[in-house]
Amino acid sequence: MRHRPIDENGDMMPVNTMDDMKDGTSAVLLAVHSRMRLLQGEWWEDESLGFRIPQILYDGTRMPYGVSALANYITSYIAETEGVAAVTEVLAYIDERVMHYSCAILTEDGTIEGRIDQDVLLRAIY
Repeated sequence: MRHRPIDENGDMMPVNTMDDMKDGTSAVLLAVHSRMRLLQGEWWEDESLGFRIPQILYDGTRMPYGVSALANYITSYIAETEGVAAVTEVLAYIDERVMHYSCAILTEDGTIEGRIDQDVLLRAIY
């Protein structure tokens, strides 16, 4: 798998040759990053693609099932990314009204430690 490099704003950078493309675990991590930032309906070519705003965000993650339901959704969404073999070691909790999510992403080329930061979840709400 190959993926275009991404700048600090999450925008894909231009490449001149195939050597400029990322591969291996770096490519998988960039693919997960790109998919988490694409909201459903944002891409004009296929509006069905993207991170769907789960109803549980509106229902509230402070409910007993809320954190685990949202963590399960994020985990399954990451697992659907090309190059991801499995998602393990999921840790999700709320601390002072901030949800924290981390996991290990297994690929053919190795394991990646992943973390979903709060701005991705807040962007999905607003």
